[in-house]
Amino acid sequence: MKFKTLVFSLIAVAATILTGCHQEEDWGAADIKLDRTTLTFTADGGSETIYLTTTREWKAKDIPEWVIVDPESGKPSKEAIAITVTVPKNEGYNRRCDIDFNGGIVSDGLTITQEGPDGDNDGIVDGEAITVSEFITRADTQKEYVLEGKISNIANTSYYGFDLTDESGTIAIAFPLNFKDYVDRLKEDGIVKVRGKYQFYQSKQTHQMANGTILSYESPMAVNPDNLKTLTVKEFLDKADASKNYKLTGTVTNFNSEYCSFDLKDETGSINVYSLTNESKTQFGNQIANGGKVTLYGKYFWYESGKKAEIKNATILTYEAGVVETSTIEGLVMAVSAKSFVVKVGDSFQYVFVDAAPGVSVGDMVSVSGEKSTYNNLPQITKPQTTIKSSGNAVSYPAPTVLKGADVDSYSTGFGYVTVTGVLVKSGNYYNIEIPDSKRTGSIAYAAADYSSLVGKTIDATGFFAGISGGSYFNIVVSEVKESISQIDISLKHPLTSGCSWILGNKANDNTSTGSNKQSGTFNGTKVDNLVKLGTGSVGGDFTIKVPAGKSKVSFYCIGFSKDVSDNFPNTNGTAYSFTAAVGSDTKANVTVKRFIASGNPPFTINLKEDEDYYTIDLGAATTAETQLKITATGRMLFIGINAE
Repeated sequence: MKFKTLVFSLIAVAATILTGCHQEEDWGAADIKLDRTTLTFTADGGSETIYLTTTREWKAKDIPEWVIVDPESGKPSKEAIAITVTVPKNEGYNRRCDIDFNGGIVSDGLTITQEGPDGDNDGIVDGEAITVSEFITRADTQKEYVLEGKISNIANTSYYGFDLTDESGTIAIAFPLNFKDYVDRLKEDGIVKVRGKYQFYQSKQTHQMANGTILSYESPMAVNPDNLKTLTVKEFLDKADASKNYKLTGTVTNFNSEYCSFDLKDETGSINVYSLTNESKTQFGNQIANGGKVTLYGKYFWYESGKKAEIKNATILTYEAGVVETSTIEGLVMAVSAKSFVVKVGDSFQYVFVDAAPGVSVGDMVSVSGEKSTYNNLPQITKPQTTIKSSGNAVSYPAPTVLKGADVDSYSTGFGYVTVTGVLVKSGNYYNIEIPDSKRTGSIAYAAADYSSLVGKTIDATGFFAGISGGSYFNIVVSEVKESISQIDISLKHPLTSGCSWILGNKANDNTSTGSNKQSGTFNGTKVDNLVKLGTGSVGGDFTIKVPAGKSKVSFYCIGFSKDVSDNFPNTNGTAYSFTAAVGSDTKANVTVKRFIASGNPPFTINLKEDEDYYTIDLGAATTAETQLKITATGRMLFIGINAE
C-alpha cells in the first residue's frame, strides 16, 4: 500500500509541475468596477480621468460621437486602469450619454452629461420636427426626436429602411419598427415623418436613427412625363442634377436579369440604370433584353463607392424589343483569365466574356457564338457558346508595345498587345500594378493564377489591353507575368513604425479597432499594424497625436483612397482632399494630399513614395510639455509612421 501511495504521490506532483508550466493566471471571480459612474462637463468641454478595476477583458460600448474614451478596451489587471474621457466644446443643447464598460457577464456604467448654451430640450415639442443637422449635432441617445423630409435609397432586404433628407442634410433611418406597414407605399421623394433616438453606427462610422417609428407618409406628387425634359446621356451626365427627373432614350446593353439592371446607351454615351421602380419591374421585367429600345425617366445619382453615375428607381415609359446582334467567330485562344478569354481572328483580336470559368486553354482552336456587347467602351462577345475544335496548337504573339509613364495614360488601342512594368500589389481579390510616372494603375483582369509570391516585387505584365475601369484602372488580360530584371527601389528613408501615441476621434480607426475596422498593412514590403485610417465613404475624420515634450516637428506618410479622387471624378467640386493640423485653435498646416492609391479594406498592400507621401508638420519652438496635435481630414486617408522630432 505504501508503494502504491508513493507512486500516486509522484504522479500528482508531476502533474502539478506540468500543469503549472502552462497554467494561465487566475483572476478570480468576474468583476468590473469604475471609481466614478458619473462625469459632468461644462459647455467648454475638457478631459477627466477615471479608474477601472476588472478581472476580465473589457470594452467600452455605446460611445457617442462627441465623447472620446482612451483606451476603449483592455485586459484584466491587478492595478487600476487609468481611462481618459474627453468631451469637446458643446455649442448646442445640454446632452448626456450612458457608456457601458462591459466585461462579458459583468459590466459597470458611466453617465456623462454636458451643459450647452441652448439649455435643456425636451425632444418633441408639440410634435414639431427638428432638422437632420440639429439631430446629428445633439447626438442625444436618450430622447426621441421627430425628423421630416424626403425619402431616398429605400431598402427592403436584411437591412431595411431608407435615407431621409431635409434642407440641412441626410441621415439613415434604420429598421423602423413599423416599416412593414408602409413598405408597399414608400416611394422615392415621398415625404415621411419619423420619431426616434440618435445612434452612431460605429462599424460604418455613420449617423442614424435606429428602431424609430414612422409617424406619417405622404406620397410624392405624380410625375407627368410630358412635362419632363429629354436629355442625351452626355447632357444628363454633364448636368448631374440629382433633384429633377429627366427622360432618356437609348438601347439596352449589359442587361442583368437577376437585378433587372442595365446600361442605357445612345449616340453620346452610356449610363447604368441601377434599379427600376416596382411598377416598371412588374410591367417590363420579363421583356427587357439586350438590344431593346427603352425610354425612361429618373434622377441622376452619384454612386460614391463605385465612383460612377447611375439612375436609381427609374420608371420605364416605353420599351420596344430589339434584334439582338450576334456574332460567330473562329480562331486561336491567345490568353485566358478567370472569366474571359481573347481569340485571334485573322489579324485582329476578339474578347469573349464568359462570367465564369471559360473552359478553354491557350492554344485551343475554338468556334464562339454569342451576343455582341460593349464593356469599358470596348466590344465583346457575351453569353458565348464555345466549341473547341482542337487543342495544343502553336501560339505566336506579336511584339508587345512597351508602355511607360505617360504612354500608359494616353493608350487606347482596344486589345492591343502591351507590356507594362511596375510593382505588384494586392488589393482585396485584385492584383494591381503601380506603374511609375503614370496616373493610371495597371490591373490584371480576372487573374487566373496566384501571383502572391510576386507581391511587392517589380514585374513585367504582358497581355491584351481590355479597357479602363473605375476611371483609372488599366486592365490587361495577361499572357505572361514575370519578375522584372531591374527592380524598382521601394526603400524609404523614414521609419514606418510610429513613435507617437494618439487619441482616435470621429470616423477614425487603428489597430485597436475591432472587426473589419482593425487597421494593418504591408507598406514597401514592411508589415505595419500601428497606422490610422480616417474617414468613411466621402466623409473625413480626425485623430489627435500626443506630441512628447521637447519636440518641434511631427512627420508621417499619408495617402488618400483611389476611389476618392481622379481626373474624371468631380469629388469635392474637383478639389483633392486635404488635412489640417492644429494645436488648439492654432492651425499649423493645411495640406493637400498628393497621391490617392489606397483601396479596399485592411490589410493593405501599398508602396509609398518618399518624395510624394511624406509630410512634416512644423510646430515652431520645441514643446515644453506634451502637446496635442489634431489632424482633421476632409476625406478617407491613411497615416503611417507617425513620429515626432
